[in-house]
Formats: sequence, structure tokens, C-alpha cells
Amino acid sequence: QQVIELNLSNLQLIRIDSFPFESFPRLRSLDLSYNQLRSIQPDWAKLKPNAIESLNLTSNQLETLLFLKDFSSLKFLNVSNNPLRKNERFL
Repeated sequence: QQVIELNLSNLQLIRIDSFPFESFPRLRSLDLSYNQLRSIQPDWAKLKPNAIESLNLTSNQLETLLFLKDFSSLKFLNVSNNPLRKNERFL
């Protein structure tokens, strides 16, 4: 419960269906960069509120950012080097 930063980069993750935010109530920074994430379920954070301020998704395979709607505290987001659909690049 003391974890503030969590680095899950370079783990070859392909998909995230949910994340146990309840286990990390103080989590502010989440790094999921350099994986192979193709999809993140749109409601992966909806079940439990989160206070993520920094989310790094650099160098994955994401095409959509719909899952970000539940990140109300987000201040820093990096989605560079993802094959985002054209209409999502400017969200």
C-alpha cells in the first residue's frame, strides 16, 4: 500500500483486462512502456477509482485511447510510438 511508482515496462505484455488499483491506493505513476500492448479494456480502471497522475504507454501497439476516460487525475501521458488511429492522435 506504500507503492507510489510502478514500472511494468519491457514485460512483453499484450493485453490488460483490469488492474488492481485497490491494491495500490497511493499509486501515482504507472509505466507500461515498451510492451506489446494491443488492447486495454475500456473499463480497466473503472471498478476502482485511481489517482494516477503519470501514465507512460510509449512503444506499444495501441490503436485507441478509449480506456483513458477513467483517469481523472492524469497530468502526464506519453503514448508516443503507438499506431494510434488518425482521429485519436489529437485527443
